[in-house]
Amino acid sequence: MTCIDVNPDPEGYVYVAHIEEMWSWDNTNYRWMLLESPFAPDGATQEFVDDISANEFSDASYSRVTATGTGGPTGTTSLTWTADDVAFGALAGSETANYMVLFLQVTNDSDSPFLAAYRIDRTSDGSAFTIAWNGAGTVLGVQQVFAGV
Repeated sequence: MTCIDVNPDPEGYVYVAHIEEMWSWDNTNYRWMLLESPFAPDGATQEFVDDISANEFSDASYSRVTATGTGGPTGTTSLTWTADDVAFGALAGSETANYMVLFLQVTNDSDSPFLAAYRIDRTSDGSAFTIAWNGAGTVLGVQQVFAGV
């Protein structure tokens, strides 16, 4: 079983467009995906899943995962959003996940905003591939005042 702890530390995230809008979003359509090299986060050019999906895992045993146990976002001048650990199931193929990406599923990849990328650098080996949050399930914690919130 591949199970790693991800420390919800702001340096572990790459924030892109749309993060300010999370206060008004519901918690039913968040998804996770795995990306491999040569993906490199770039908030200036990567706004939607369609902008990053070329580096998604290609193994037939892989599929995107719906975020479960989501809570929040909470806060008035900062944002905290929580979720359960992420279980991708057994992944074959020896692919290396460089990043796990959080996005909001809207209609399709071209209108689904890419929210955050977490550096994980883990290789699939045919066993369960689970990402465990380090702490109380805090996935996003933005300590920044946003205008108009």
